[in-house]
Amino acid sequence: MSRSLAKKCNLLHLLDESCKSIARGVGTAFIYGRIHSADVHIGGKVLPTSFTIIEDKSGVDFLFGLDNLRKHRCCIDLIHNKLVLLGGDISVDFLDESKIKEKLVQISPEEEAKLIEATQLKREESKDRDEPFPEESIAILMSHGYSREDCIKALLFSGGDV
Repeated sequence: MSRSLAKKCNLLHLLDESCKSIARGVGTAFIYGRIHSADVHIGGKVLPTSFTIIEDKSGVDFLFGLDNLRKHRCCIDLIHNKLVLLGGDISVDFLDESKIKEKLVQISPEEEAKLIEATQLKREESKDRDEPFPEESIAILMSHGYSREDCIKALLFSGGDV
């Protein structure tokens, strides 16, 4: 959960700052801490849920992660386009594609220029090779099961930050 959403939901008083850290993956983000339990209302039920509170950097305010999917016995039903919770007691529809596109974060021209500049710098660092990024960076991402093409796209988006 982003810090701004936690603040909007009046949850920051529950934040355990002893869990501060840095999230690393495709990019990095500061972790402010953890909220060990807060109620989430879904489909008329209340689910006690824990959250990691991260820097407002990605444009995504909330992710219901694999830990919570397992905890609440969820099943992602792509045939019926639903998330099924608590072993079938609750189901909620996924957003329609058109609604998702409405919610996407628009990148300002300044942010786009920074991304392009960072990408060009990474390309210059590895100009001896045919690939725009170091083979080591691509290999790290591919080790997580992604295709070479998807890894290069992710590196382009993150400015080469693994």
